[in-house]
Amino acid sequence: MSKLALIKGLRAAIQDMSPLRTVVESATGPLGIEGPLPARSREFDQYTRAWSAWSATLRTIADLIEAQAGPIDAAQIALLRMNLFGGMGSFNDLWFDPKILGPTAQHVNDRLTETRSAIYAALENLEH
Repeated sequence: MSKLALIKGLRAAIQDMSPLRTVVESATGPLGIEGPLPARSREFDQYTRAWSAWSATLRTIADLIEAQAGPIDAAQIALLRMNLFGGMGSFNDLWFDPKILGPTAQHVNDRLTETRSAIYAALENLEH
């Protein structure tokens, strides 16, 4: 059950960040266009990159865990804990500035705080 809780938590975190796409696109135009960002969107660039990168990473982790037939072993749990919750630049540090992204960012930050707690608890349960 904890493996399922972890997968659900990872996928929930992706959903938690999804409102940011609307915020960024309303200010900069559609995402996914190659080339340099227009000047008006440069202030959003770091947040767009962080949100996109973490969404892709969390999706990959969830997909790999879901495809794994057996339980998650201790080495995998340690690696997940380190990448998601350890050190600078981890998922635990991800924060979106409401001064730049507006009130949606605060809502996303609040949701991510709750979801990160659920993911951490799922990792803890996998160890026991």
